Amino acid sequence: MAEEVKIKISDYRDFERKLIKNGAVFLDEIKVKDTYFHQPAGRVLKITEDDKGDFLVELKEKNGKFNILKYNRLKNSDNTKKRLERKYGVKCILKKKRRFWEYKGLFLNINIFPDIGSYIIAEGKNIQKNKVASILGIKNPQYITISFDNIKILYNIFGDNLVQDEIIQLDGMYSKGRITGYSFWVMIKNNKDQVVEGKLHLPLDSRNKFLVFEPGFPGDASSRLERLWLKKLIDSNFTVFAVRHNGTYINSKFSPVYISCAEKQKRAKSKGQLFIGLKKHYTLYDWIFEPYVIVTSLKGKYKIYLAGHSFGALACLYALCLINRERSTLLKNIVRYVSLAGAIGRIRSGNDPILIQWKKYLDIHYKKIRNKISIGSPDKNVRILKSVYNEVHKEVKNLSRNIDFVLLSPWGDTYDSVDELCPVTESLDLIMSAKRGKLIIDKDQKGNIKQGRLAHDLDNLTSDKFLDLIEGKVSKYEGLRFSN
Repeated sequence: MAEEVKIKISDYRDFERKLIKNGAVFLDEIKVKDTYFHQPAGRVLKITEDDKGDFLVELKEKNGKFNILKYNRLKNSDNTKKRLERKYGVKCILKKKRRFWEYKGLFLNINIFPDIGSYIIAEGKNIQKNKVASILGIKNPQYITISFDNIKILYNIFGDNLVQDEIIQLDGMYSKGRITGYSFWVMIKNNKDQVVEGKLHLPLDSRNKFLVFEPGFPGDASSRLERLWLKKLIDSNFTVFAVRHNGTYINSKFSPVYISCAEKQKRAKSKGQLFIGLKKHYTLYDWIFEPYVIVTSLKGKYKIYLAGHSFGALACLYALCLINRERSTLLKNIVRYVSLAGAIGRIRSGNDPILIQWKKYLDIHYKKIRNKISIGSPDKNVRILKSVYNEVHKEVKNLSRNIDFVLLSPWGDTYDSVDELCPVTESLDLIMSAKRGKLIIDKDQKGNIKQGRLAHDLDNLTSDKFLDLIEGKVSKYEGLRFSN
């Protein structure tokens, strides 16, 4: 069975000059139109139309390479295309140029796209990717393990901020045997070398609604989002980026909860990546920037929603303030800010209860969290938090009035139904500073000491209510509303 290895290159012309210099033989050039159909993760089904004819092509990804299962010439591609479109639906159409070479026993074709870049595909039997890179003289090769249709979809979202060789396609979402959405592990890197990793979940029809979800401290809320609330969001045509914090250990005993991605764990282990991100050391300051990096990396025109749990609500608020400082036109695209049991209170003194609680929490849990996250000393992080709290409460009133504020706080009738970490007064603090907001009182949450769960964790928040919060449909819920 033939296999192919795919490597991204920055300049195909420069690469071809080196091939010619080393004795490669140029074979042919053709123009190609590929029609891709929706398929499960790791599978590719497309109709290729080029100068040599029309072909039905089927590929399967295995261990970072693609096996060519089928490459059959078609007599009537239009009929086949209509049949496959009815059965699966068209995913995307790509046009490219392919240039074929023979070099040191390798059959190469260089795929050149007008937008997403250029790629070498080496074909053969039992082909080894490291050997291919060595023969081609490529240092630090960017191996691409997903198909071009998926690259195109993700590139349309993030453009050049997408780190293509870090993409992992994950199992998608299904309903009655049909695909309803795709999931990927992605890394985003902006022009300031700030990095964010996490899972990106896309419905087949996004309708340009993009939700950034930032978890709290230490960061298990993203896996909770995916377990409890994601399906309803996908069914409502939201694209969702569920962040995994920088500095989170990828292969510890806690990783199934905090990373919740066996594929990423396997990839990281093979590459020697210890924790999320590219730096050696992280602090909470890096976490604070995560929503900002995602929002400012968006290439397409989206209606943007920011939601954060606990600490994540503070990070999302900071992103809004940063974008406002830059007077970015992105601000007009942000529809709603949602705080879920948010750590968003106002600091009134150096000994404010919020800072004391953070200091105590970081100190006590420092040993416990060392196998979960690596974020530096508690004292340094408390100083960072104090500065961020002060900045957002000073600047939040200057944000565009078009951004809707929705804040949910567990505040029930029994001792175990009240937020243990972020009291309702923190939400009230933000509302007073912002001079707006809808405060939703949640009486459904319950802590469970034996199971180590808190009302703060929002385990009882239903997917219907979560979606209502994101969409701003909160008039039916008990709460308070403030506006100018």
